[in-house]
Amino acid sequence: MFRGKLTLTVISILLALTALMAVSMSTLHLSLSFLLDLGCSLFSCGDFTPHAPQAYLALFCALTFLVSRTFSRDFAPARLLVSFLLVCLGLRYLLWRVLSLAMQDDSTTIYVQVFYLLIELAVFLNSLLFIIITAWPTNRSRQADELQVAVDSGLYLPRVDILIPSYNEDGEMLRRSICAAQAIDYPPHLVRVFLLDDSRRDHIERLCSELGCNYVRRPDNTHHKAGNVNHALKFASPSIDADLLVFFDADFMPVTTFLRRTVGFFLDGQVAMVQTPQLFFSPDAPRQNLGVETRSTNEEDLFFQVIQPGRDRFNATMCHGTCFVIRRSILEEIGGLPTDSLCEDWGTSILVQSRGYKIPYLNERLSCGASAVTVANFVKQRLRWAQGTWQMLLTPLSPLRIRGLSFMQRLVHMAGVLHWCMSLCTVATILLPVIFFTSGTGPFRVTIEEAVAYWLPYYAANGLVFAWLTRGYRAFFWSDIYGPLLAVPVFVSFVRFLWKPFGATFQVTQKSGAKGGVAVCWSVLWPILAILSSYALSALYFAFNQIWLGVDRGSSPLMLALTAYGSVALVLSAMVCVDRPERRQSIRVRLLVPARISVLLQDQCLPVEVVELAEGGLLSSGLGAVAAVGESAILSLPSLNLENLKVKLGPVRADGLRALVFEKEELSHDQYRLLVQFLYTDPARWAKPEVSELTGILALLTSLANPTFLKVGGGR
Repeated sequence: MFRGKLTLTVISILLALTALMAVSMSTLHLSLSFLLDLGCSLFSCGDFTPHAPQAYLALFCALTFLVSRTFSRDFAPARLLVSFLLVCLGLRYLLWRVLSLAMQDDSTTIYVQVFYLLIELAVFLNSLLFIIITAWPTNRSRQADELQVAVDSGLYLPRVDILIPSYNEDGEMLRRSICAAQAIDYPPHLVRVFLLDDSRRDHIERLCSELGCNYVRRPDNTHHKAGNVNHALKFASPSIDADLLVFFDADFMPVTTFLRRTVGFFLDGQVAMVQTPQLFFSPDAPRQNLGVETRSTNEEDLFFQVIQPGRDRFNATMCHGTCFVIRRSILEEIGGLPTDSLCEDWGTSILVQSRGYKIPYLNERLSCGASAVTVANFVKQRLRWAQGTWQMLLTPLSPLRIRGLSFMQRLVHMAGVLHWCMSLCTVATILLPVIFFTSGTGPFRVTIEEAVAYWLPYYAANGLVFAWLTRGYRAFFWSDIYGPLLAVPVFVSFVRFLWKPFGATFQVTQKSGAKGGVAVCWSVLWPILAILSSYALSALYFAFNQIWLGVDRGSSPLMLALTAYGSVALVLSAMVCVDRPERRQSIRVRLLVPARISVLLQDQCLPVEVVELAEGGLLSSGLGAVAAVGESAILSLPSLNLENLKVKLGPVRADGLRALVFEKEELSHDQYRLLVQFLYTDPARWAKPEVSELTGILALLTSLANPTFLKVGGGR
């Protein structure tokens, strides 16, 4: 392994030196290439193309590869160096774009080219903010280790109330979340669990009573989740009066060490809140519909695992509504959760930070939850976030208006606003091929040599740096799937926002209970199909009218390549819109060493090996075809202290394994509690699997070649 890495490093060094010599010979300079380009412009050289354009591509890719192979991703100077190189490369590319546009003498398409130059400037600004935020992330695990000593020794044990806001979630999900919250390793007399039911359901109240959980309901749904929490803080009985409050969404379950890892931070009187990341045990809709659940990461991992630790460097951590701890006194000081916009969580963090308090981000996997079950809910959830973000700009909580924030805090918070504006740029970018095919001129005029010298080095290095900085939490090309998927819905939402800024209502994201069978989200799919159709029609027009269009043939190869790439991304986005049949919305734990148990079946005690355990049952070997499907049996799992579990036999699979399905109505609360604790609350359960950039690309290509929705019974 070491010898292989050493060989790659030596090769990259030789490649970088060779490329540097070629660049030096071609430009007669050892300075940065963008200074030469500027000199050519000032002295009217009229030619921006270096004599060895391939050398520029080789140089910057080799330098990026060399740094990434030589230094750890956690080594701050290396991250800063790589980020600096990418920014320089971007400035070089943009300088070429501006100067080449200024020297053009054709005014017929100048307005289109200027418009797309502004789009690129906005994209570059978004990338620049991303680099600034992620270049030097925090890692508070060592600090948490030190602070946990005071908690474990009993020197610091504040009282804690755990609040679970709920609206219309099914009882099974709430039962699971309550049981997990009650399993937290903390002195029982110092922690209480409250379910805040905004649907006023008697059967949920009975469930809470059976589980020993405090139940709170209110007479209306004013201000949605924020109103639900604020009502409970005032009127709950028994009263919510603990020193610290913990918030979990109704589908989230903490691990047993959640409080031991977070409570110690409040020894610092300036700490108002501790935020931890969200982790999802079920795949999000795009990964599920493309059938790449195990070969890609969740869409939100980029924010929780990469961006949030970077925001923490500037004390600009964003509260995201769940999996956080806050001082009750400070929540009361700011008047409860703000109700100004749909993003009450973001507003809470801005209010807290504007008063000088700290919000450290502990980037540890201390809880897990469910993803949106359909692509419609996936898109709806993000539209709510976008709408709430834009609304915040019009309220007193706007990062641009509120007093008390530092310049960097304002800048980092505004980066979130710019992120949602990028969908507007994506719409314009998607229309590039149509403009080129119908007018014969692209958004910029570029030859193959110029593309290799300026455009390709920047975007190739962008992909390499992105993959390195994000630690495998998001494949670079996956962004081009999410972009087209959300572009038109977000654009339409923005237009509605301009017309009626506060007209949108809060809609809870569905996390369970989706209907089975293949379903198509037409509201998201039809714009994608319309764009693909416009590509085809305009390409035909281009093919039959090249002579009359006066095509810019120098730009044609690059535009055709971009169109082909964009078309593939759009096809994958269209495939995402076809929801696969519903699968189990619970985790499956594969046992490395099969557990040997006995099953009582037909008055016989049969030996069985358990190879996989889930909330709904287990997968076993050893039963074969000894009994019919649906026949009842009784088993025990001694390692989990579970006795006399009633199960029904499922069919025998092709690999010889057989499912034993729990009869959930027969599971006692104590049995279910033990099962939930084993499946969800073990801190070691949620180790992050590494997903490489190459794995992500191959997964997308596999899905493109073999669509999952064409498979009969796929996903069950």
